[in-house]
Amino acid sequence: MKNKLIILAQLTLLFLYIKLPAQVGINTTSPNPCSILDISSTDKGVLIPRVNLTSTYDTVTVANPITSLLVYNTTTTIGTNRVSPGFYYWNGTKWSSLLDNSNTVSNWLTTGNGNIASNNFLGTTNNNNVSIRTNNTEKVRITVKGQIETYNIGQSVFIGRNSGNNSNINSALASVFIGENSGFNNSNGIRNTAIGAFSLETNTSGIENVAIGHNALTNNTNGNGNVGLGFNAGRLTTSGADNVSIGRNSGPNANWIGNSVSIGTNATTDGWGQVRIGSTSVSSIGGYANWTNLSDGRFKFNIKKNIPGLNFIEKLTPVSYNVDYEKLNTFLEVTPSKTHTNFIKEKQAQRQIGFIAQDVEHTAKSLGFNFSGVEIPTDKNNSHYGLRYSEFVVPLVKSVQELKQLVDLQQIEIEELKALIKENKK
Repeated sequence: MKNKLIILAQLTLLFLYIKLPAQVGINTTSPNPCSILDISSTDKGVLIPRVNLTSTYDTVTVANPITSLLVYNTTTTIGTNRVSPGFYYWNGTKWSSLLDNSNTVSNWLTTGNGNIASNNFLGTTNNNNVSIRTNNTEKVRITVKGQIETYNIGQSVFIGRNSGNNSNINSALASVFIGENSGFNNSNGIRNTAIGAFSLETNTSGIENVAIGHNALTNNTNGNGNVGLGFNAGRLTTSGADNVSIGRNSGPNANWIGNSVSIGTNATTDGWGQVRIGSTSVSSIGGYANWTNLSDGRFKFNIKKNIPGLNFIEKLTPVSYNVDYEKLNTFLEVTPSKTHTNFIKEKQAQRQIGFIAQDVEHTAKSLGFNFSGVEIPTDKNNSHYGLRYSEFVVPLVKSVQELKQLVDLQQIEIEELKALIKENKK
């Protein structure tokens, strides 16, 4: 009877021990009160069971897993439900990987990611924008509308390696640089737009320039208001202003030229305020209406009737000739493409008619006539002569008027002679 009472007392104590809340400590006599298990060690760890999972939905390797069950997977598999070495826990439906820099299955890593499936993405699954920050400040936003918005105090957009490299992004530059090294040296130039590798690369303080194309306006430093459209367009401009260069290798042939327009491949200007359409390979320029020049008496002054007529026209020497366009291209420092070279050779063989500008200049000077039909280069080493043939109309009209006066005088003399002859016949 005594033994039975002892056994009953022990069972009662055991029952009370099991039901009462308590903490378990391993290698510690004072487990943390917030833990059910407190393991203490300074040179050893806890070894989690190691298993060989076959997929994230594997329920064979570990049968009937319960939610929150933790294992360490040692295998690597492939496929949509692949696993790789690392810690996994059962979330009630499948094995989910804990954050681990060695795992590339479900986490995007700062060291790169592999085995990315087509259904993986960076972004949101709701109707919210995606924000990208640096120094905890929003710099780029992808909106739910599909817009890519950039944020900086300077109202600028720089896209491409080294684009706007020296720009103060917090200054009100209001500039757009897209392409490698575009706007690289821009420091305080404002309201510039450069699209294309190396476009506006050396610009420092030039403002309101537009460069579109590889190397467009690449050497501009402090020129303002220039437009370069095309490969190498306006490439020689450094300080010139208000030039428009449209076409491959188009633009002024000197860095100081301003207020010029060059349209067409290899079209160049060699002086301030010039407009050039086409290059030496162009064989025809035309349209469907005559060119109209300003001719309004309200805006003309210092008007003089001092235009020579016959004295000027009769001294001119009309000639036929061929133009050495290859020599001219060398003079202009223009290197045409092979296709253009073929056109130039054909054009060079064609006979032309006209005058020699230097001869016309000499004739006009000999009469003290300031003839605007001759375009005299400001720098004869870099520019060529030209003639404005429409200007010849004015001295030609004067010549006709002078001839009319002579004809009228002769007609009077003829009538007088007729009268004398008639009188003598009586």
